[in-house]
Amino acid sequence: MALQIYITDSKQLDIEKYCQLQRAAFADVFAKSGIDTSYLDTAFFTWKYNPPAGPARIAVAEENGKLLASVAMYPVELLHNKKIKQGWHFVEAAVLPEARGRRLFPACMSILMESLMNDELIYVFPNRNSFAATEKIGFRQLEEVPFRTGICRRKEKGLNFEASALFLGEQDEYAQKINAEKRLSIYRSADYMNWRYIQHPHAEYYCYSAVDAGIVGGNIVIRPICVKGIRMLLLMEAHAVDNGSAKKINLFLRQVAATERCSLIGMFSNNPMKFGGATGNLIRVPSFLLPKKQVLMQYEKQSVSNAEWLIQTGDWDAF
Repeated sequence: MALQIYITDSKQLDIEKYCQLQRAAFADVFAKSGIDTSYLDTAFFTWKYNPPAGPARIAVAEENGKLLASVAMYPVELLHNKKIKQGWHFVEAAVLPEARGRRLFPACMSILMESLMNDELIYVFPNRNSFAATEKIGFRQLEEVPFRTGICRRKEKGLNFEASALFLGEQDEYAQKINAEKRLSIYRSADYMNWRYIQHPHAEYYCYSAVDAGIVGGNIVIRPICVKGIRMLLLMEAHAVDNGSAKKINLFLRQVAATERCSLIGMFSNNPMKFGGATGNLIRVPSFLLPKKQVLMQYEKQSVSNAEWLIQTGDWDAF
């Protein structure tokens, strides 16, 4: 069978063949980094490609019944000026080693871009290998998202903040308040937050919502990680709309630091929380010291939005 490049969705995808493609495509890169590819399994992609906003779209290059390459994007509700619009997050771009050099990556990207409605957009955080191709095909570089780090003073005693098992309906109203500066951002609804953090099949997060009289005033989501032998508390989300809620989430962070016996914290954020405490005193790390420069890029089919984004670690699908 001749080479075919087509779009499927997460409901029609042959998930077993897709997992095999992903593991084979990333085997050499992951081996050099000491990363196990076993998490790229059916549970992972079934979860990731079925967010609350709908099924993912996957562009696939297939030849003689074999998957050679793919690029995926999943839908995300975006919030801007209190209005919801449809966005898509470009994620896995995989090409088998023997198929590289055939321009399958831009071909797969192109048909996904063509599938957009006029008022939709795609955003992506490309790695250094795909940055040039992503720019060449029509994406605009918007900004570099800084990585910030600092030390959190542990709170050993006197706290009893319980982690949240679920984000409840009150989260939806709070999600409208986070972005007071009217930036473009992910709509952090209860459905989205539960899918992103609670329902993840492999990763475990500490989640906490600061609630007062049934009103949510802040969220923090923390993932303990180890990078090149260095343990860190990675802040996926850290935001609040008032000083009281900010104090509560900072105290929760200190409690987690004590539980994990880890004081080093870090997060990707272009707009860190302004309410003091641990998350308000993070220091920006120069990009030349980082293994990956985090760059946000965007594509729109017709209308061009110049809105600034509000970005935090969890907006990137890697953690």
